[in-house]
Amino acid sequence: MRGFWKVFPVFREKPPKIFATCFARSLAKKSGCEISPIIFSKILLLKDPASQRSCFSKILLLKDLASQRSCRYFCEADESPRFRSALFHFPKKSFSESRPWRLLPKNNPPGMNPLEMNPPEKNPPKIVIVAGPTGVGKSALAAFLARDLGGEVINADSLAFYRGLDIGTAKPDLAERSMAPHHLLDIVDPDEDFAAMDFVRLAKPIIGRLLEAGRVPFVVGGTGLYLRSLVKGLFEGPPRDEAFRASLRAMAESGRSLHDILAERDPLAASIIRPTERHRLERALEVLHLTGESIAAPQARHALGDRMFDALTIIVDLDKGELSARLASRTSEMFRKGLVEEARGLLAKGYSPSLKPLQSVGYREAVEVALGRLDVKDAEESTLRRTRLLAKRQRTWFRGQTPEGLWMRPDPAAIGRVVKDFWEGGL
Repeated sequence: MRGFWKVFPVFREKPPKIFATCFARSLAKKSGCEISPIIFSKILLLKDPASQRSCFSKILLLKDLASQRSCRYFCEADESPRFRSALFHFPKKSFSESRPWRLLPKNNPPGMNPLEMNPPEKNPPKIVIVAGPTGVGKSALAAFLARDLGGEVINADSLAFYRGLDIGTAKPDLAERSMAPHHLLDIVDPDEDFAAMDFVRLAKPIIGRLLEAGRVPFVVGGTGLYLRSLVKGLFEGPPRDEAFRASLRAMAESGRSLHDILAERDPLAASIIRPTERHRLERALEVLHLTGESIAAPQARHALGDRMFDALTIIVDLDKGELSARLASRTSEMFRKGLVEEARGLLAKGYSPSLKPLQSVGYREAVEVALGRLDVKDAEESTLRRTRLLAKRQRTWFRGQTPEGLWMRPDPAAIGRVVKDFWEGGL
């Protein structure tokens, strides 16, 4: 592992393909990691250096965990295509690409298949997830589906939980909400913390009640982490240490980079967390401080668990040009509807411009206009640019993290048939 981190900084720059090839082989050799041709080819197909770096880090973590837990076979259980082949000494012919595998003891009983799968719950509860990049029309689609198929909508958009953030989050309007009951909208104030664990804690009992009533739960949103946490659960980490977090914020305010601090103490976690993700950086440093262990290790161990729900994941998307035009129209409409006035009202209530919700796409620009630091035209251009980047990141995330997802256009009739078939047991 030490050799890996010595050459790690090189990967921060975008290498040409031939350099990536040489670097990948050198990296594997230095780290003592046996990478099969399948894994190697997958890594080289990743154009983004950060993705390549994350891929190597994950493979090495799997190898390290397999060694620590005295296991011969270790496989990433999230079924991501990028890491399906991240196996060590694994016979390809006996690998089922559609099933998650777990750790098994080194000394297997006679006659036991060392790759036998630990079966999940026989009949996990069913849910329907409607995901996809921003601006494709998920909310309207979900409202139609819930009305026609006897379901209810559960919000999974990380900003729609906040009260007072209506225009910039494109929350379902009154007409859409009248089609079917909606849950988890406007439940916290902008200055309250709300994370994936809070979403899972609130969503699970709602889903339970809907299933008992014979209703279809439609979980809708573009926040991939929340959706993944609901289906796979969250690892139980240590509780928050507010004093330690306050010290981290003080260091950040003094000009120190939390990402640089994390890179010094936990290079593996730093390789998969962006410098701009302050909350994730704080949590990674907090877990390291409280447990002495990288946050990536318990997350990887947790990934071996069974899924909490049998989820049909519909990823709604449009052609790139079509979505780009729609985002441009929606951005202009938001400013016409009064996004700046909405931001000004939030500031008048005493909310700080530095709050996470007010630093999100659209609201940061609207706050700058409200404070007289930016004109409306520049604010619209900046919002549109950041919205397109957000849509691109969401697409990338769903491609990499939800290989089981069905990519479809926002056609209520076609998607409705798929959902009905799934709910009745056909999928």
